[in-house]
Amino acid sequence: MREVLDAYTFTLIGTEVLNGRTTLGDRGHARCRASRASGGNRKCCLNQPRFWIDQQDYSWTKLRAEFTDTVVIRLGSGALAQGFAIRSAQVRVNDEVWLPQRIDVKLTREWRC
Repeated sequence: MREVLDAYTFTLIGTEVLNGRTTLGDRGHARCRASRASGGNRKCCLNQPRFWIDQQDYSWTKLRAEFTDTVVIRLGSGALAQGFAIRSAQVRVNDEVWLPQRIDVKLTREWRC
């Protein structure tokens, strides 16, 4: 988690009501510098992730993130290509627990020989 906080500068973009609860909208701006913890080889792959944080208990309620660089995951000779995106939303149930309401994943891949 610390590495994510170090890789992005977060900016408050406003408030929004989601599922009857007031949330704070945050946008991350990549600092795009090499991470010391990973030996300087790591590049920023997310471009401006957006988070919506519940004002009452500071849990995230919504997330949007898109990868702007190819992410290599060893699945044979394939990789997840630029444009891979995640959208997720959670809802508070019985005023006790947050559960996933919706998860959307946009997959793109490229073949390497």
